[in-house]
Amino acid sequence: MVIANSKIPHKAIHEIHKIAQAFPKLYLTKRMYFLILHKVLIKGFDMKLKIFDIPQTSGKVKATIHQSGKLGFSQAAIDELGINNNKHIMIAKDEDTPNDKNLYMIISEKQTESSLRVSKAGNYYYLNTKYIFDKLDISYKTRKVIFDIVEIEYEGQQVYKLIRRDVDRKRK
Repeated sequence: MVIANSKIPHKAIHEIHKIAQAFPKLYLTKRMYFLILHKVLIKGFDMKLKIFDIPQTSGKVKATIHQSGKLGFSQAAIDELGINNNKHIMIAKDEDTPNDKNLYMIISEKQTESSLRVSKAGNYYYLNTKYIFDKLDISYKTRKVIFDIVEIEYEGQQVYKLIRRDVDRKRK
């Protein structure tokens, strides 16, 4: 993009070149040039770019209901949540919001009457959740049910919210 012969002030061109030199691998599109010029011309030369740090993970922290009714965890979930076969997990639902399809998960080292022991098959960890999902009338045999897992705090305790999304199963 040629900007040297345009009516853009020299200071603005200088600012654009400074940004291009600071980020040599950054390809500036016409829209990016426009946004920079807008910032420089309208708001002045006090621009300061902040680059966001991106956390390194081994994928999406999620769990999927298998056709057998078992809840299998992604490798990222196993790593992030510290899941192993010495853990026990309680599954909960928000009683105050009956239409809420999300579930909640509490991980513990101690077994209780309402907790499920984490099982392992190869590198894969899962819960025997068939009874729970049948009771909740989740159609996991015809739909692929995936839960994105996010950490929340509930009554001062670390809890994981399982945000549900359903996808049609691919037919073989």
